[in-house]
Amino acid sequence: MNDNRAITRRGTAATNGRNNGVALFIAISLLALFSALGASYVRYMSLELDETEMRLRNMRARHYAAAGVYSVSGSIRDALSRGTRPQDSHTFSYGLYGELQGGATDAPAALDTYNAQARVTLAPMNEHDWKERFLNGPAWPGETQAFRVISQAQVRRAGPGRMITLAQYAVEAILIAQSECCDIIYWSAYKDGKQPG
Repeated sequence: MNDNRAITRRGTAATNGRNNGVALFIAISLLALFSALGASYVRYMSLELDETEMRLRNMRARHYAAAGVYSVSGSIRDALSRGTRPQDSHTFSYGLYGELQGGATDAPAALDTYNAQARVTLAPMNEHDWKERFLNGPAWPGETQAFRVISQAQVRRAGPGRMITLAQYAVEAILIAQSECCDIIYWSAYKDGKQPG
């Protein structure tokens, strides 16, 4: 009878050895699975961060293009109040603000290696251009009162020896110079930053 017990013990020991191998295989498989899931999550978050940065740059470019239109409307009013013709082109530079890495405060700080620039062209509209643009629109305001404004903005970062364009946006607007302000009666945006025809 002792021999049967010994056989049973050996059989149990062999089965325990196989179970240990299966458990090790399952543990390594789970570790590999969770490592792959973790790596894919990190990659997904990296892509989301890149997309957020791209959207932020595009939003900044859009707002700087609009700022170019508003800046030139002040130049138009200033020139007309002096009785002179407004300049045909302007270039406005703007500083960019954001969070600095390792910054101690939550307040935005100037980003020294970034800038935004809006190149703005304007042309007085004549009655023919006005009627061609607005078939059934507002009445012709008169000479030296209506202007077609195109503002092209770029957000740029300093690179090695040159500026790198990160985003661009263009806006076309029709302005009417009033006695105290410029009214915007038409607005169109071009995301790729190319000048409208």
